[in-house]
Amino acid sequence: MSLRSLLFLLFPVLALPSAAAPLSLEETRGKQIYTLGTSASGVEIEAVLGEEGAPLPASALPCAGCHGREGHGGKEGGVRPSDLTREALGRPAAGAGRRHPAYDDRLLIRAITLGVDPAGNKLHVAMPRYRLTQKDAADLLAYLKRLGHEGEPGLEPTVIHLGVLLPGGARAEEAAAVRAALTARGAEIDRGGGIYGRRLALDFVTLPEPPADRAAKLREILAGGTLFAVIGTDLSGAEGELADVAEAAGVPLLSTLAARPRESSPPDRHVFYLTSGLGEQVEALIEAAARKLPPAERSLMIVPPGPAELAGIATAAEAAARRRGFSVSRAAEAADAILLLDRGAAAKALLRREETLGRRPLILLPGMLPGEDLFTLVPAPLSDRLLVSLPVLPGRALPAQTAALAAAEVLIEGLKRAGREVGRESLTAVLEKLYHFDAGLGTPVSFGPNRRIGARGAFVAGVDFPHRALGGAAVWIDLAD
Repeated sequence: MSLRSLLFLLFPVLALPSAAAPLSLEETRGKQIYTLGTSASGVEIEAVLGEEGAPLPASALPCAGCHGREGHGGKEGGVRPSDLTREALGRPAAGAGRRHPAYDDRLLIRAITLGVDPAGNKLHVAMPRYRLTQKDAADLLAYLKRLGHEGEPGLEPTVIHLGVLLPGGARAEEAAAVRAALTARGAEIDRGGGIYGRRLALDFVTLPEPPADRAAKLREILAGGTLFAVIGTDLSGAEGELADVAEAAGVPLLSTLAARPRESSPPDRHVFYLTSGLGEQVEALIEAAARKLPPAERSLMIVPPGPAELAGIATAAEAAARRRGFSVSRAAEAADAILLLDRGAAAKALLRREETLGRRPLILLPGMLPGEDLFTLVPAPLSDRLLVSLPVLPGRALPAQTAALAAAEVLIEGLKRAGREVGRESLTAVLEKLYHFDAGLGTPVSFGPNRRIGARGAFVAGVDFPHRALGGAAVWIDLAD
């Protein structure tokens, strides 16, 4: 669409918004274009590389991908993307490589859409040309005037605002226990002088049921711009949707428990998972069974999951078992071990049959698997043959409290290492480098550029049925690369 009808203000303008002020609606839409390459209008933005390049979705080549979320540029594949902050754009370029006058609004949009600098020189071939509507162009300009001066939402001179997402419904008692534990830890930090003089202000939010409504709730919360980072005590059921919201907002999100942590390549920049999900719990159980059973007794029956969305776990479990020398079946036949990926009527019927036939296989049950209580699921004669996997070390403290406190320790350590001038991006960068950190989880936590699960593996324990508790010491099965 032609942009000639646009009326532009000179760039930079004198009446710039305060860096501490929240983004306006126009600036927020522009930030979405800059960071994600998508338009709030829903119209796809296209990007073209080179003179005759085929159009690509701008989401594959967002501005922030090369110029950085703060706009200061850097180095990308041997190319040095330009500094896009208002100070840099508002002064002439007089270097040996390129000379041109300062940018104004018209010239900046011309550069973005046509690939030409203020002197009429073509920009580097690596710089895409973006096809923008008039509205998207105006929104992007509005945000570029705040780029690098946006301020940090949820960060004040004396306060750091952290959100805590709690489960609701039937898990209200668990949520109350988590809230009490984190409140006490926050008060302890504040009594010690806070973090570089800033106290922790915890904003507890109960996520709605069903899980499909949780992303909208988080989007609403983050739109207020009052939270610096978020702890999600259990994202299960909406992991991908919640990760999308946090990533779009650029807000660090640390999940304590998630049945299916999202592991994309490259990984989500701002989303971290403290513990493994169901898939790695299952693999930890299979590893524990391999250690317990001699090679001649490694036949495994897999009871497929009830929910269709967990079907992939059964396929991965079969591959993990075969790597450890198991023969695998999904039929109702005799086996040395049975992996339960279902806690419904089918699993209960199969275990009752094993009891009737006098067989005593090793029962493998992921602790985070939804369904019936294991004490009513497993027949008494088989109870001493049950191994349960857990993402968090059992003990007197509730697992949910332990995980929430561990997540808090990870964030506190990240804030300390990032320093007084902490920002969301610097916190994210620090968390990404966290290695073998003792967060009180019972096993060290490590992240990395391509690793977003802090503790890869699970605790595996037997079950003490008479006391309705876990029996004996839980053993950590490490699945880290």
